Order: sequence, then C-alpha cells, then structure tokens
Amino acid sequence: MMDGIGNVSSTQDLMADKLKPYADTLKMAKTRLEQEAKNAAIEEAASEFESVFLSLMLKEMRNTLDSEEGGLFGGDGSDTYGGMFDMFMGQHLSEASPLGIGDAIKTHLVELSNLPELSNAVDFAKTAAEAYQHNQDVVGE
Repeated sequence: MMDGIGNVSSTQDLMADKLKPYADTLKMAKTRLEQEAKNAAIEEAASEFESVFLSLMLKEMRNTLDSEEGGLFGGDGSDTYGGMFDMFMGQHLSEASPLGIGDAIKTHLVELSNLPELSNAVDFAKTAAEAYQHNQDVVGE
C-alpha cells in the first residue's frame, strides 16, 4: 500500500500507528489497576495481621482470668466460646486499627513493593492473607 508521499507501508503499520494512542492509554490503565490490586492486597494483609495479633492478645488476657471463679466464660465450653469471642473481637477491633500495627505493616509493605528486587513482597502478603483465611475457614468448621 502506498502512502501520500509514495512510500510503501503495510496495513499492519498503518493500523499500529492509528492504535498507538489507545495502546498507551490501555497500558497506563493496566498499570493503574495492577497498583490498585497491590494496594488492596497490602491493605488486606495488614488488616488480617492486626486481627490475628489482637485475637491472640485477647486470648492471653482472657487466660489470666480464673475460670473456677466464674471468669469471662466459665464452664466446660469456655475454650470454644472464648476462642470465638477472641476471634470476633480481634476482627472488629482491627477495623479501627487501635494499635497501629496494621498501618505500620501496610507502610512497610508499600515500600517493599516499590523496590524492584522485592516486588514479590505483595504476592507474599496476598498468599499470607489467603492462608490465614483458609485457616479461619478450617477452624470454623
């Protein structure tokens, strides 16, 4: 095919020239979506970590109570009900981030995700969050 100047060019080259601005826009959109996905994974991992930390802290605090004198969940089912209570409270307390542990982890993971040699830190955080969720599902059954 000949262009207006008399040069021969292929149809593919013409199409590529016409679609180049759209390809750049799509590439930018893809990059933005990938960054948003990374940020969401980091946010979830940080929140889950703080939830687990708070649940374990509450469990240890509850264990200091004397169950023979009534305690918080006195009786035979105290471990079951107490464990569910600890997990529930840990999840809901972590939403308010009272200790700031989740925020610190989020900041650290964002910094790690921006380093090219540690770009898999986000994948690790996502895998850790998925493993935690799987463990919670297994414990809940």
